[in-house]
Amino acid sequence: MPNFRRPISLLLLLLLSALLICCALADDNSSSSKECINDEDMGSESNCTATAGMDNNIDNDKVKADSLLRTGIRALTEEKDSQKANSIFDKIALDYPNYERMHDVQKFNGIALSNLGHGSKALWCFKNAMLLANEYPGKQMLEKEANGNGYQLFVGGTGQIVQSTALQYWNKVTSKGGAVGSNGFPDKSLMYNAISLAYGVGRHENAKVLNDLLLQIDPNHGGARLMAATMTLENADDGTNSKNKKSGLEMMYDALQSYEQYPWDAAMAWGKVGGVECTLKGHGSDGCVDSWLKAFEFATKLTPIDAEIAIKGVTNASNAMFKQQRSLKEVQKLGEKAVQFGVLNEPLQLPAQLIKGVSNSPYRDDARNWKTVQHLEKHYPKIREEILKSYESGKLHKDSKLDDEGLHTAGEWRELNVFAHGLVDQKALTLLPYTAKVVMALVDATSMVLGGTKVSMMEPGTVVRVHTGETNARLRIHLGINIPDGAFIRVNNETRTWTEGKCTVIDDSYVHEVWHHGNQKRIVLIVDVWHLDMELRRREDSIKQPNALEMYRHYKKDMRMTLLNQGVPEDMIPDVFISERDD
Repeated sequence: MPNFRRPISLLLLLLLSALLICCALADDNSSSSKECINDEDMGSESNCTATAGMDNNIDNDKVKADSLLRTGIRALTEEKDSQKANSIFDKIALDYPNYERMHDVQKFNGIALSNLGHGSKALWCFKNAMLLANEYPGKQMLEKEANGNGYQLFVGGTGQIVQSTALQYWNKVTSKGGAVGSNGFPDKSLMYNAISLAYGVGRHENAKVLNDLLLQIDPNHGGARLMAATMTLENADDGTNSKNKKSGLEMMYDALQSYEQYPWDAAMAWGKVGGVECTLKGHGSDGCVDSWLKAFEFATKLTPIDAEIAIKGVTNASNAMFKQQRSLKEVQKLGEKAVQFGVLNEPLQLPAQLIKGVSNSPYRDDARNWKTVQHLEKHYPKIREEILKSYESGKLHKDSKLDDEGLHTAGEWRELNVFAHGLVDQKALTLLPYTAKVVMALVDATSMVLGGTKVSMMEPGTVVRVHTGETNARLRIHLGINIPDGAFIRVNNETRTWTEGKCTVIDDSYVHEVWHHGNQKRIVLIVDVWHLDMELRRREDSIKQPNALEMYRHYKKDMRMTLLNQGVPEDMIPDVFISERDD
Protein backbone atom coordinates (compact mmCIF):
# COMPACT_ATOMS: atom_id res chain seq x y z
CA MET A 1 0.00 0.00 0.00
CA PRO A 2 1.34 3.44 -0.87
CA ASN A 3 2.29 5.86 1.91
CA PHE A 4 -0.98 7.80 2.44
CA ARG A 5 -1.55 10.21 5.36
CA ARG A 6 -5.31 10.74 5.02
CA PRO A 7 -5.59 14.41 4.09
CA ILE A 8 -8.69 15.69 5.89
CA SER A 9 -9.98 17.54 2.84
CA LEU A 10 -9.88 14.40 0.74
CA LEU A 11 -11.72 12.35 3.35
CA LEU A 12 -14.37 15.04 3.67
CA LEU A 13 -14.77 15.10 -0.09
CA LEU A 14 -15.07 11.33 -0.11
CA LEU A 15 -17.73 11.37 2.59
CA LEU A 16 -19.77 14.19 1.04
CA SER A 17 -19.67 12.66 -2.45
CA ALA A 18 -20.65 9.25 -1.19
CA LEU A 19 -23.51 10.72 0.86
CA LEU A 20 -24.92 12.33 -2.26
CA ILE A 21 -24.72 9.00 -4.08
CA CYS A 22 -26.38 7.20 -1.20
CA CYS A 23 -29.30 9.61 -1.29
CA ALA A 24 -29.71 9.09 -5.02
CA LEU A 25 -29.69 5.32 -4.59
CA ALA A 26 -32.11 5.49 -1.69
CA ASP A 27 -34.65 7.35 -3.84
CA ASP A 28 -34.95 4.36 -6.16
CA ASN A 29 -34.63 1.74 -3.46
CA SER A 30 -36.84 3.06 -0.66
CA SER A 31 -38.87 -0.12 -0.70
CA SER A 32 -35.85 -2.44 -0.82
CA SER A 33 -35.08 -4.59 2.15
CA LYS A 34 -31.98 -3.72 4.16
CA GLU A 35 -31.12 -7.39 4.24
CA CYS A 36 -29.68 -9.26 1.27
CA ILE A 37 -31.66 -12.36 2.13
CA ASN A 38 -35.15 -13.03 3.31
CA ASP A 39 -37.37 -16.08 3.16
CA GLU A 40 -39.09 -14.88 0.00
CA ASP A 41 -35.77 -14.31 -1.80
CA MET A 42 -34.39 -17.69 -0.89
CA GLY A 43 -37.45 -19.86 -1.23
CA SER A 44 -37.99 -22.86 1.01
CA GLU A 45 -35.86 -25.94 0.81
CA SER A 46 -38.78 -27.81 -0.72
CA ASN A 47 -38.95 -25.21 -3.51
CA CYS A 48 -35.26 -25.60 -4.23
CA THR A 49 -35.69 -29.35 -4.67
CA ALA A 50 -39.12 -29.38 -6.28
CA THR A 51 -37.90 -31.05 -9.44
CA ALA A 52 -35.63 -33.64 -7.84
CA GLY A 53 -38.13 -36.46 -8.32
CA MET A 54 -39.71 -35.36 -11.57
CA ASP A 55 -37.69 -37.67 -13.76
CA ASN A 56 -37.02 -41.29 -12.79
CA ASN A 57 -33.96 -41.28 -15.03
CA ILE A 58 -32.13 -38.42 -13.31
CA ASP A 59 -28.43 -39.09 -13.66
CA ASN A 60 -26.06 -39.35 -10.75
CA ASP A 61 -24.47 -35.95 -11.38
CA LYS A 62 -27.79 -34.17 -11.00
CA VAL A 63 -28.49 -36.00 -7.73
CA LYS A 64 -25.10 -34.94 -6.36
CA ALA A 65 -25.54 -31.35 -7.52
CA ASP A 66 -29.04 -31.18 -6.02
CA SER A 67 -27.68 -32.41 -2.70
CA LEU A 68 -24.85 -29.87 -2.73
CA LEU A 69 -27.26 -27.07 -3.59
CA ARG A 70 -29.45 -27.94 -0.59
CA THR A 71 -26.36 -28.07 1.65
CA GLY A 72 -25.15 -24.71 0.37
CA ILE A 73 -28.53 -23.05 0.93
CA ARG A 74 -28.61 -24.43 4.49
CA ALA A 75 -25.13 -23.05 5.15
CA LEU A 76 -26.25 -19.66 3.87
CA THR A 77 -29.65 -19.36 5.55
CA GLU A 78 -29.56 -21.52 8.68
CA GLU A 79 -25.90 -21.72 9.62
CA LYS A 80 -25.16 -18.14 8.48
CA ASP A 81 -21.82 -19.39 7.15
CA SER A 82 -21.31 -17.53 3.88
CA GLN A 83 -17.74 -18.79 3.46
CA LYS A 84 -18.87 -22.40 3.59
CA ALA A 85 -21.78 -21.66 1.26
CA ASN A 86 -19.48 -19.96 -1.25
CA SER A 87 -17.14 -22.96 -1.27
CA ILE A 88 -20.06 -25.32 -1.93
CA PHE A 89 -21.52 -23.21 -4.73
CA ASP A 90 -18.07 -22.89 -6.32
CA LYS A 91 -17.72 -26.67 -6.23
CA ILE A 92 -21.05 -27.13 -8.03
CA ALA A 93 -20.00 -24.65 -10.71
CA LEU A 94 -16.66 -26.41 -11.22
CA ASP A 95 -17.80 -30.03 -11.07
CA TYR A 96 -21.24 -29.76 -12.72
CA PRO A 97 -21.07 -26.93 -15.31
CA ASN A 98 -24.20 -28.17 -17.12
CA TYR A 99 -26.33 -28.41 -13.98
CA GLU A 100 -29.87 -27.35 -14.90
CA ARG A 101 -30.32 -25.26 -11.75
CA MET A 102 -27.15 -23.25 -12.27
CA HIS A 103 -29.24 -20.08 -12.16
CA ASP A 104 -29.96 -20.85 -8.48
CA VAL A 105 -26.31 -21.69 -7.78
CA GLN A 106 -25.20 -18.35 -9.21
CA LYS A 107 -27.87 -16.37 -7.37
CA PHE A 108 -27.09 -17.86 -3.96
CA ASN A 109 -23.35 -17.63 -4.58
CA GLY A 110 -23.83 -13.93 -5.31
CA ILE A 111 -25.56 -13.48 -1.97
CA ALA A 112 -22.78 -15.37 -0.16
CA LEU A 113 -20.08 -13.32 -1.89
CA SER A 114 -21.79 -10.03 -1.09
CA ASN A 115 -21.96 -11.07 2.56
CA LEU A 116 -18.23 -11.79 2.45
CA GLY A 117 -17.48 -8.33 1.10
CA HIS A 118 -16.89 -9.37 -2.51
CA GLY A 119 -19.56 -7.14 -4.01
CA SER A 120 -17.94 -6.79 -7.44
CA LYS A 121 -17.69 -10.54 -7.87
CA ALA A 122 -21.20 -10.96 -6.51
CA LEU A 123 -22.52 -8.59 -9.14
CA TRP A 124 -21.56 -10.75 -12.08
CA CYS A 125 -22.85 -13.84 -10.28
CA PHE A 126 -26.25 -12.13 -10.13
CA LYS A 127 -25.97 -11.22 -13.81
CA ASN A 128 -25.07 -14.83 -14.63
CA ALA A 129 -28.09 -16.01 -12.67
CA MET A 130 -30.47 -13.86 -14.71
CA LEU A 131 -28.82 -14.88 -17.99
CA LEU A 132 -28.96 -18.57 -17.15
CA ALA A 133 -32.57 -18.39 -16.00
CA ASN A 134 -33.50 -16.89 -19.36
CA GLU A 135 -31.54 -19.08 -21.73
CA TYR A 136 -30.90 -22.41 -20.05
CA PRO A 137 -33.13 -25.47 -19.53
CA GLY A 138 -33.78 -24.38 -15.95
CA LYS A 139 -36.13 -21.76 -17.34
CA GLN A 140 -38.62 -24.44 -18.32
CA MET A 141 -38.74 -25.59 -14.70
CA LEU A 142 -39.13 -22.02 -13.51
CA GLU A 143 -42.18 -21.64 -15.71
CA LYS A 144 -43.72 -24.86 -14.37
CA GLU A 145 -43.08 -23.86 -10.77
CA ALA A 146 -44.95 -20.54 -10.97
CA ASN A 147 -47.75 -20.99 -13.49
CA GLY A 148 -45.74 -19.52 -16.33
CA ASN A 149 -44.40 -16.56 -14.34
CA GLY A 150 -41.35 -18.22 -12.83
CA TYR A 151 -38.79 -16.56 -15.07
CA GLN A 152 -40.11 -13.04 -14.45
CA LEU A 153 -40.30 -13.70 -10.70
CA PHE A 154 -36.76 -15.08 -10.58
CA VAL A 155 -35.22 -12.24 -12.56
CA GLY A 156 -37.28 -9.60 -10.76
CA GLY A 157 -36.30 -11.01 -7.37
CA THR A 158 -32.64 -11.23 -8.33
CA GLY A 159 -32.72 -7.67 -9.63
CA GLN A 160 -34.12 -6.51 -6.30
CA ILE A 161 -31.30 -8.29 -4.49
CA VAL A 162 -28.75 -6.50 -6.69
CA GLN A 163 -30.35 -3.12 -5.94
CA SER A 164 -30.53 -3.92 -2.23
CA THR A 165 -26.90 -5.09 -2.20
CA ALA A 166 -25.79 -1.90 -3.93
CA LEU A 167 -27.63 0.19 -1.37
CA GLN A 168 -26.07 -1.73 1.52
CA TYR A 169 -22.57 -1.08 0.21
CA TRP A 170 -23.31 2.61 -0.18
CA ASN A 171 -24.81 2.78 3.31
CA LYS A 172 -21.67 1.21 4.65
CA VAL A 173 -19.22 3.37 2.71
CA THR A 174 -21.08 6.56 3.73
CA SER A 175 -21.66 5.67 7.37
CA LYS A 176 -19.59 7.41 10.01
CA GLY A 177 -16.11 6.00 9.65
CA GLY A 178 -17.34 3.47 7.10
CA ALA A 179 -14.97 4.69 4.38
CA VAL A 180 -11.99 4.20 6.70
CA GLY A 181 -10.55 0.78 7.46
CA SER A 182 -9.39 -0.52 10.81
CA ASN A 183 -5.84 0.59 10.01
CA GLY A 184 -6.94 4.23 9.72
CA PHE A 185 -6.61 4.31 5.95
CA PRO A 186 -9.44 4.50 3.40
CA ASP A 187 -11.03 1.09 2.82
CA LYS A 188 -10.21 0.79 -0.88
CA SER A 189 -11.82 -2.65 -1.20
CA LEU A 190 -15.14 -1.38 0.16
CA MET A 191 -14.93 1.69 -2.06
CA TYR A 192 -14.30 -0.37 -5.19
CA ASN A 193 -17.09 -2.81 -4.43
CA ALA A 194 -19.47 0.11 -3.93
CA ILE A 195 -18.30 1.61 -7.23
CA SER A 196 -18.87 -1.63 -9.12
CA LEU A 197 -22.35 -2.15 -7.70
CA ALA A 198 -23.38 1.45 -8.35
CA TYR A 199 -22.19 1.14 -11.93
CA GLY A 200 -23.96 -2.20 -12.25
CA VAL A 201 -27.32 -0.72 -11.25
CA GLY A 202 -26.97 2.18 -13.67
CA ARG A 203 -25.55 4.91 -11.40
CA HIS A 204 -22.68 5.65 -13.78
CA GLU A 205 -22.17 9.30 -12.83
CA ASN A 206 -22.15 8.50 -9.12
CA ALA A 207 -19.77 5.61 -9.64
CA LYS A 208 -17.42 7.92 -11.53
CA VAL A 209 -17.27 10.41 -8.63
CA LEU A 210 -16.13 7.75 -6.20
CA ASN A 211 -13.88 6.03 -8.74
CA ASP A 212 -12.03 9.32 -9.36
CA LEU A 213 -11.49 9.63 -5.61
CA LEU A 214 -10.20 6.08 -5.40
CA LEU A 215 -7.69 6.82 -8.15
CA GLN A 216 -6.52 9.88 -6.20
CA ILE A 217 -5.93 7.65 -3.19
CA ASP A 218 -4.30 4.87 -5.19
CA PRO A 219 -3.42 5.71 -8.83
CA ASN A 220 -2.34 2.09 -9.39
CA HIS A 221 -5.55 0.48 -8.20
CA GLY A 222 -6.22 -2.15 -10.90
CA GLY A 223 -9.99 -2.23 -10.50
CA ALA A 224 -10.35 1.56 -10.49
CA ARG A 225 -8.20 1.84 -13.59
CA LEU A 226 -10.32 -0.76 -15.37
CA MET A 227 -13.47 1.09 -14.34
CA ALA A 228 -12.09 4.43 -15.58
CA ALA A 229 -11.24 2.86 -18.95
CA THR A 230 -14.67 1.22 -19.13
CA MET A 231 -16.39 4.56 -18.53
CA THR A 232 -14.29 6.22 -21.22
CA LEU A 233 -15.29 3.53 -23.71
CA GLU A 234 -18.94 3.76 -22.65
CA ASN A 235 -18.93 7.49 -23.33
CA ALA A 236 -17.59 6.85 -26.84
CA ASP A 237 -20.12 4.11 -27.66
CA ASP A 238 -22.16 6.33 -29.96
CA GLY A 239 -19.61 5.53 -32.65
CA THR A 240 -18.90 9.17 -33.45
CA ASN A 241 -15.82 9.72 -31.33
CA SER A 242 -13.06 7.40 -32.50
CA LYS A 243 -10.50 9.49 -30.61
CA ASN A 244 -12.21 8.70 -27.29
CA LYS A 245 -12.48 5.06 -28.30
CA LYS A 246 -8.75 4.89 -28.99
CA SER A 247 -8.01 6.70 -25.73
CA GLY A 248 -10.25 4.32 -23.77
CA LEU A 249 -8.68 1.35 -25.52
CA GLU A 250 -5.19 2.47 -24.54
CA MET A 251 -6.36 2.97 -20.95
CA MET A 252 -7.93 -0.49 -20.95
CA TYR A 253 -4.80 -2.22 -22.26
CA ASP A 254 -2.73 -0.37 -19.65
CA ALA A 255 -5.11 -1.30 -16.82
CA LEU A 256 -5.22 -4.94 -17.89
CA GLN A 257 -1.54 -5.26 -17.07
CA SER A 258 -2.60 -5.54 -13.42
CA TYR A 259 -5.60 -7.80 -14.02
CA GLU A 260 -4.48 -10.24 -11.30
CA GLN A 261 -6.02 -7.90 -8.72
CA TYR A 262 -9.52 -8.21 -10.18
CA PRO A 263 -9.71 -11.21 -12.53
CA TRP A 264 -13.52 -11.14 -12.71
CA ASP A 265 -13.39 -7.55 -13.96
CA ALA A 266 -10.66 -8.47 -16.45
CA ALA A 267 -13.01 -10.88 -18.25
CA MET A 268 -15.54 -8.08 -18.75
CA ALA A 269 -12.75 -5.66 -19.73
CA TRP A 270 -11.42 -7.95 -22.45
CA GLY A 271 -14.96 -8.13 -23.81
CA LYS A 272 -15.02 -4.33 -23.98
CA VAL A 273 -11.64 -4.35 -25.73
CA GLY A 274 -12.91 -6.93 -28.22
CA GLY A 275 -15.88 -4.78 -29.16
CA VAL A 276 -13.73 -1.70 -29.72
CA GLU A 277 -10.97 -3.54 -31.59
CA CYS A 278 -13.56 -4.99 -33.97
CA THR A 279 -15.12 -1.55 -34.52
CA LEU A 280 -11.87 0.32 -35.04
CA LYS A 281 -9.81 -2.27 -36.90
CA GLY A 282 -12.42 -4.56 -38.45
CA HIS A 283 -14.15 -7.76 -37.41
CA GLY A 284 -11.50 -9.83 -39.13
CA SER A 285 -8.53 -8.10 -37.50
CA ASP A 286 -6.04 -9.87 -35.26
CA GLY A 287 -6.89 -7.47 -32.43
CA CYS A 288 -10.56 -8.41 -32.67
CA VAL A 289 -9.84 -12.14 -32.59
CA ASP A 290 -7.21 -12.02 -29.85
CA SER A 291 -9.29 -9.79 -27.55
CA TRP A 292 -12.35 -12.03 -27.71
CA LEU A 293 -10.19 -15.11 -27.17
CA LYS A 294 -8.80 -13.49 -24.02
CA ALA A 295 -12.32 -12.58 -22.88
CA PHE A 296 -13.31 -16.25 -23.22
CA GLU A 297 -10.11 -17.41 -21.52
CA PHE A 298 -10.53 -15.13 -18.50
CA ALA A 299 -14.27 -15.78 -18.21
CA THR A 300 -13.77 -19.55 -18.09
CA LYS A 301 -10.94 -19.33 -15.54
CA LEU A 302 -13.29 -17.80 -12.99
CA THR A 303 -15.16 -19.80 -10.39
CA PRO A 304 -17.96 -19.85 -11.26
CA ILE A 305 -17.34 -18.88 -14.86
CA ASP A 306 -18.72 -15.62 -16.23
CA ALA A 307 -21.26 -17.23 -18.57
CA GLU A 308 -22.27 -14.06 -20.39
CA ILE A 309 -18.72 -13.03 -21.31
CA ALA A 310 -17.74 -16.63 -22.11
CA ILE A 311 -20.56 -16.96 -24.66
CA LYS A 312 -19.74 -13.61 -26.26
CA GLY A 313 -16.05 -14.46 -26.28
CA VAL A 314 -16.32 -17.81 -28.07
CA THR A 315 -18.96 -16.73 -30.61
CA ASN A 316 -17.33 -13.40 -31.50
CA ALA A 317 -13.85 -14.89 -31.67
CA SER A 318 -15.07 -17.74 -33.88
CA ASN A 319 -16.90 -15.49 -36.30
CA ALA A 320 -13.89 -13.17 -36.53
CA MET A 321 -11.73 -16.23 -37.25
CA PHE A 322 -14.09 -17.16 -40.08
CA LYS A 323 -13.54 -13.73 -41.61
CA GLN A 324 -9.81 -14.46 -41.52
CA GLN A 325 -10.62 -17.78 -43.24
CA ARG A 326 -8.89 -19.79 -40.54
CA SER A 327 -9.37 -23.54 -40.60
CA LEU A 328 -12.61 -25.06 -39.36
CA LYS A 329 -10.57 -27.41 -37.16
CA GLU A 330 -9.12 -24.44 -35.27
CA VAL A 331 -12.60 -23.06 -34.59
CA GLN A 332 -13.94 -26.49 -33.66
CA LYS A 333 -11.17 -26.92 -31.09
CA LEU A 334 -12.23 -23.66 -29.43
CA GLY A 335 -15.88 -24.75 -29.58
CA GLU A 336 -15.08 -28.09 -27.94
CA LYS A 337 -13.50 -26.24 -25.04
CA ALA A 338 -16.63 -24.08 -24.70
CA VAL A 339 -18.85 -27.19 -24.65
CA GLN A 340 -16.79 -28.58 -21.76
CA PHE A 341 -17.58 -25.44 -19.76
CA GLY A 342 -21.30 -25.73 -20.57
CA VAL A 343 -21.18 -22.55 -22.65
CA LEU A 344 -22.18 -24.07 -26.02
CA ASN A 345 -24.51 -26.88 -27.06
CA GLU A 346 -22.16 -28.13 -29.77
CA PRO A 347 -18.70 -26.99 -30.89
CA LEU A 348 -19.85 -25.55 -34.21
CA GLN A 349 -23.14 -24.01 -33.13
CA LEU A 350 -21.95 -20.44 -32.72
CA PRO A 351 -24.68 -17.80 -33.03
CA ALA A 352 -24.24 -14.40 -31.43
CA GLN A 353 -27.42 -15.13 -29.48
CA LEU A 354 -27.56 -18.70 -28.18
CA ILE A 355 -30.84 -19.89 -26.68
CA LYS A 356 -30.28 -22.95 -24.52
CA GLY A 357 -32.96 -25.53 -23.81
CA VAL A 358 -34.26 -25.80 -27.39
CA SER A 359 -33.63 -28.80 -29.60
CA ASN A 360 -30.64 -28.55 -31.91
CA SER A 361 -29.68 -30.35 -35.09
CA PRO A 362 -27.87 -29.00 -38.19
CA TYR A 363 -30.52 -30.40 -40.52
CA ARG A 364 -34.15 -30.88 -39.48
CA ASP A 365 -35.15 -34.08 -41.22
CA ASP A 366 -38.30 -34.18 -39.09
CA ALA A 367 -39.69 -31.19 -41.03
CA ARG A 368 -41.66 -33.31 -43.50
CA ASN A 369 -44.62 -33.23 -41.13
CA TRP A 370 -44.53 -29.48 -40.49
CA LYS A 371 -47.55 -27.60 -41.73
CA THR A 372 -45.27 -24.79 -42.89
CA VAL A 373 -43.20 -27.14 -45.08
CA GLN A 374 -46.27 -28.87 -46.51
CA HIS A 375 -47.80 -25.49 -47.36
CA LEU A 376 -44.69 -24.31 -49.25
CA GLU A 377 -44.26 -27.56 -51.15
CA LYS A 378 -47.96 -27.58 -52.07
CA HIS A 379 -47.61 -24.18 -53.74
CA TYR A 380 -44.20 -24.90 -55.25
CA PRO A 381 -45.26 -25.15 -58.94
CA LYS A 382 -46.73 -21.63 -59.07
CA ILE A 383 -43.97 -20.19 -56.86
CA ARG A 384 -41.34 -21.61 -59.22
CA GLU A 385 -43.15 -20.36 -62.29
CA GLU A 386 -43.43 -16.84 -60.87
CA ILE A 387 -39.81 -16.63 -59.67
CA LEU A 388 -38.29 -18.01 -62.89
CA LYS A 389 -40.43 -15.73 -65.06
CA SER A 390 -39.27 -12.72 -63.06
CA TYR A 391 -35.66 -13.88 -63.22
CA GLU A 392 -35.67 -14.47 -66.94
CA SER A 393 -37.23 -11.04 -67.58
CA GLY A 394 -34.35 -9.42 -65.72
CA LYS A 395 -36.66 -7.75 -63.20
CA LEU A 396 -35.63 -10.01 -60.32
CA HIS A 397 -31.97 -9.31 -61.00
CA LYS A 398 -32.61 -5.57 -61.21
CA ASP A 399 -34.53 -5.31 -57.93
CA SER A 400 -32.33 -7.70 -55.95
CA LYS A 401 -29.21 -6.75 -54.00
CA LEU A 402 -25.72 -8.17 -53.95
CA ASP A 403 -24.47 -9.73 -50.71
CA ASP A 404 -23.27 -6.75 -48.68
CA GLU A 405 -21.95 -8.66 -45.65
CA GLY A 406 -18.77 -9.86 -47.30
CA LEU A 407 -19.86 -13.49 -47.06
CA HIS A 408 -19.19 -14.55 -50.66
CA THR A 409 -15.59 -14.77 -51.76
CA ALA A 410 -16.17 -15.56 -55.44
CA GLY A 411 -18.91 -15.33 -58.03
CA GLU A 412 -22.18 -13.43 -57.66
CA TRP A 413 -24.80 -13.87 -54.95
CA ARG A 414 -27.96 -11.75 -55.04
CA GLU A 415 -31.08 -11.71 -52.87
CA LEU A 416 -34.52 -10.13 -52.97
CA ASN A 417 -36.33 -9.73 -49.67
CA VAL A 418 -40.00 -10.65 -49.47
CA PHE A 419 -40.08 -10.00 -45.72
CA ALA A 420 -37.25 -8.58 -43.62
CA HIS A 421 -37.56 -8.46 -39.82
CA GLY A 422 -41.35 -8.54 -40.05
CA LEU A 423 -41.59 -5.80 -42.67
CA VAL A 424 -43.10 -6.41 -46.11
CA ASP A 425 -40.92 -5.49 -49.09
CA GLN A 426 -43.08 -3.45 -51.47
CA LYS A 427 -40.99 -4.41 -54.53
CA ALA A 428 -41.61 -8.08 -53.81
CA LEU A 429 -45.36 -7.49 -53.54
CA THR A 430 -45.33 -6.15 -57.10
CA LEU A 431 -42.79 -8.57 -58.52
CA LEU A 432 -43.79 -11.80 -56.73
CA PRO A 433 -47.40 -11.38 -55.53
CA TYR A 434 -48.23 -15.09 -55.46
CA THR A 435 -45.07 -16.03 -53.55
CA ALA A 436 -45.64 -13.18 -51.09
CA LYS A 437 -49.22 -14.26 -50.42
CA VAL A 438 -48.16 -17.88 -49.82
CA VAL A 439 -45.58 -16.74 -47.24
CA MET A 440 -48.03 -14.28 -45.60
CA ALA A 441 -50.21 -17.24 -44.64
CA LEU A 442 -47.37 -18.60 -42.47
CA VAL A 443 -47.59 -17.01 -39.03
CA ASP A 444 -44.18 -18.33 -37.96
CA ALA A 445 -42.54 -16.79 -41.04
CA THR A 446 -44.35 -13.46 -41.26
CA SER A 447 -43.83 -12.73 -37.55
CA MET A 448 -40.16 -13.78 -37.69
CA VAL A 449 -38.60 -10.44 -36.77
CA LEU A 450 -35.17 -12.03 -36.27
CA GLY A 451 -34.88 -13.02 -39.91
CA GLY A 452 -36.93 -12.91 -43.08
CA THR A 453 -38.00 -14.46 -46.36
CA LYS A 454 -35.99 -13.94 -49.54
CA VAL A 455 -35.19 -15.28 -52.98
CA SER A 456 -31.53 -16.30 -53.07
CA MET A 457 -29.78 -16.45 -56.47
CA MET A 458 -26.26 -17.73 -57.13
CA GLU A 459 -24.43 -17.67 -60.40
CA PRO A 460 -21.99 -20.48 -61.31
CA GLY A 461 -18.63 -20.11 -59.59
CA THR A 462 -20.07 -18.57 -56.42
CA VAL A 463 -18.49 -19.47 -53.08
CA VAL A 464 -19.93 -18.38 -49.72
CA ARG A 465 -17.43 -18.68 -46.89
CA VAL A 466 -18.06 -20.36 -43.55
CA HIS A 467 -20.33 -18.25 -41.32
CA THR A 468 -23.17 -18.57 -38.80
CA GLY A 469 -26.60 -17.04 -38.37
CA GLU A 470 -27.33 -14.56 -35.59
CA THR A 471 -29.55 -16.77 -33.41
CA ASN A 472 -30.90 -20.27 -32.93
CA ALA A 473 -34.31 -18.82 -32.09
CA ARG A 474 -35.12 -19.43 -35.75
CA LEU A 475 -34.87 -22.25 -38.29
CA ARG A 476 -34.23 -21.66 -41.98
CA ILE A 477 -36.25 -23.34 -44.73
CA HIS A 478 -34.77 -23.62 -48.25
CA LEU A 479 -37.33 -24.40 -50.96
CA GLY A 480 -35.43 -25.56 -54.05
CA ILE A 481 -36.52 -23.55 -57.12
CA ASN A 482 -33.77 -24.15 -59.68
CA ILE A 483 -31.07 -26.57 -58.57
CA PRO A 484 -28.37 -27.50 -61.11
CA ASP A 485 -25.67 -30.10 -60.58
CA GLY A 486 -22.62 -28.86 -58.70
CA ALA A 487 -24.40 -26.73 -56.05
CA PHE A 488 -23.83 -27.76 -52.44
CA ILE A 489 -24.35 -26.63 -48.85
CA ARG A 490 -22.42 -27.83 -45.81
CA VAL A 491 -23.97 -27.34 -42.34
CA ASN A 492 -21.82 -28.34 -39.37
CA ASN A 493 -19.83 -31.18 -40.95
CA GLU A 494 -22.46 -32.58 -43.33
CA THR A 495 -22.67 -31.71 -47.02
CA ARG A 496 -25.94 -31.90 -48.98
CA THR A 497 -27.58 -30.40 -52.03
CA TRP A 498 -31.12 -29.16 -52.60
CA THR A 499 -34.04 -30.79 -54.41
CA GLU A 500 -36.41 -28.82 -56.60
CA GLY A 501 -39.86 -28.61 -55.06
CA LYS A 502 -38.69 -29.89 -51.68
CA CYS A 503 -37.75 -28.07 -48.50
CA THR A 504 -34.37 -28.47 -46.86
CA VAL A 505 -34.56 -27.16 -43.28
CA ILE A 506 -31.37 -26.12 -41.52
CA ASP A 507 -30.41 -24.52 -38.24
CA ASP A 508 -28.22 -21.73 -39.55
CA SER A 509 -26.80 -21.02 -36.09
CA TYR A 510 -24.40 -23.85 -36.96
CA VAL A 511 -21.43 -22.98 -39.14
CA HIS A 512 -22.36 -23.39 -42.79
CA GLU A 513 -21.02 -22.63 -46.25
CA VAL A 514 -22.18 -22.87 -49.87
CA TRP A 515 -20.39 -23.42 -53.17
CA HIS A 516 -21.71 -23.60 -56.71
CA HIS A 517 -19.47 -25.22 -59.31
CA GLY A 518 -22.25 -25.96 -61.78
CA ASN A 519 -23.02 -24.18 -65.02
CA GLN A 520 -26.52 -22.81 -64.39
CA LYS A 521 -28.08 -20.40 -61.90
CA ARG A 522 -29.01 -21.80 -58.48
CA ILE A 523 -32.21 -20.34 -56.95
CA VAL A 524 -33.85 -21.15 -53.62
CA LEU A 525 -36.62 -19.48 -51.64
CA ILE A 526 -35.38 -18.95 -48.07
CA VAL A 527 -38.05 -18.75 -45.37
CA ASP A 528 -37.00 -18.12 -41.76
CA VAL A 529 -39.44 -19.38 -39.12
CA TRP A 530 -39.51 -19.45 -35.35
CA HIS A 531 -37.89 -22.50 -33.79
CA LEU A 532 -40.69 -24.91 -32.89
CA ASP A 533 -39.55 -25.06 -29.25
CA MET A 534 -39.83 -21.29 -28.84
CA GLU A 535 -43.10 -20.54 -27.04
CA LEU A 536 -44.48 -17.01 -26.79
CA ARG A 537 -42.52 -16.05 -23.67
CA ARG A 538 -39.23 -17.27 -25.10
CA ARG A 539 -39.82 -15.57 -28.41
CA GLU A 540 -40.36 -12.24 -26.73
CA ASP A 541 -37.32 -12.75 -24.50
CA SER A 542 -35.17 -13.36 -27.58
CA ILE A 543 -36.16 -10.08 -29.26
CA LYS A 544 -33.81 -7.40 -27.94
CA GLN A 545 -34.78 -4.47 -30.18
CA PRO A 546 -37.86 -2.55 -28.93
CA ASN A 547 -39.16 -1.85 -32.45
CA ALA A 548 -38.87 -5.51 -33.41
CA LEU A 549 -40.65 -6.59 -30.22
CA GLU A 550 -43.46 -4.14 -30.94
CA MET A 551 -43.79 -5.49 -34.49
CA TYR A 552 -43.92 -9.09 -33.22
CA ARG A 553 -46.67 -8.21 -30.75
CA HIS A 554 -48.69 -6.53 -33.50
CA TYR A 555 -48.56 -9.75 -35.52
CA LYS A 556 -49.57 -11.85 -32.52
CA LYS A 557 -52.52 -9.57 -31.85
CA ASP A 558 -53.85 -9.20 -35.40
CA MET A 559 -52.05 -10.61 -38.45
CA ARG A 560 -54.49 -9.19 -40.94
CA MET A 561 -54.45 -5.63 -39.61
CA THR A 562 -50.67 -5.61 -39.28
CA LEU A 563 -50.28 -6.55 -42.94
CA LEU A 564 -52.89 -4.01 -44.06
CA ASN A 565 -51.09 -1.29 -42.11
CA GLN A 566 -47.95 -2.03 -44.13
CA GLY A 567 -49.74 -1.38 -47.41
CA VAL A 568 -50.56 -4.97 -48.39
CA PRO A 569 -53.65 -4.91 -50.66
CA GLU A 570 -56.69 -6.52 -49.08
CA ASP A 571 -57.04 -9.09 -51.87
CA MET A 572 -53.52 -10.35 -51.07
CA ILE A 573 -54.27 -11.03 -47.39
CA PRO A 574 -54.70 -14.80 -46.89
CA ASP A 575 -58.09 -16.07 -45.72
CA VAL A 576 -56.44 -18.64 -43.42
CA PHE A 577 -53.24 -18.32 -41.39
CA ILE A 578 -51.11 -21.37 -40.59
CA SER A 579 -49.04 -21.85 -37.42
CA GLU A 580 -47.00 -24.72 -35.99
CA ARG A 581 -47.98 -23.78 -32.43
CA ASP A 582 -51.33 -23.10 -30.83
CA ASP A 583 -50.00 -20.37 -28.55
